[in-house]
Amino acid sequence: MKNRIIKNKKGEGYVDSGVKILIAVIIGAILLSGLYVLFNNVIMPNTTEKIETLFNAGVANVAAESPSYEIRYQTADRVDDNDDIVIMSKMMYSDYDHLTIDGELVPQTPREIYVTDSDPGTAYLVIESKYLEKVPTGNHTIRMYAKDGGYCEAYFEKV
Repeated sequence: MKNRIIKNKKGEGYVDSGVKILIAVIIGAILLSGLYVLFNNVIMPNTTEKIETLFNAGVANVAAESPSYEIRYQTADRVDDNDDIVIMSKMMYSDYDHLTIDGELVPQTPREIYVTDSDPGTAYLVIESKYLEKVPTGNHTIRMYAKDGGYCEAYFEKV
């Protein structure tokens, strides 16, 4: 047993082992503090912002109440029972989805109210006098909605 102790020439003792452990703890603490700063200042704020953006995206689209498509042309803004209304929008005909008048969904009926594409790529709304006979006198709002949720808006007065 004495021979083994004497043959061991590593020079490692209790102080050297303690210094190694202390260095490992300090390096670990530095790495952990660096990760803590990285997560708190970079990763978590970006993640929180992206999550809030995702959850608020639907609310923002619903809250935005301004027409996203323009009206190029409208035949008349004041009509009676004998007039037709033709509205040409900047909405692509292929994007058209549905129509409302004064917030009420309007079913399209041939020879009364319909959307067509006489000019390729443009949605034309035609409201014939047969339909206007059913509309009460006063001011009215027409909205043509696109598949993406956007719309164009026109106004007319029935006299």
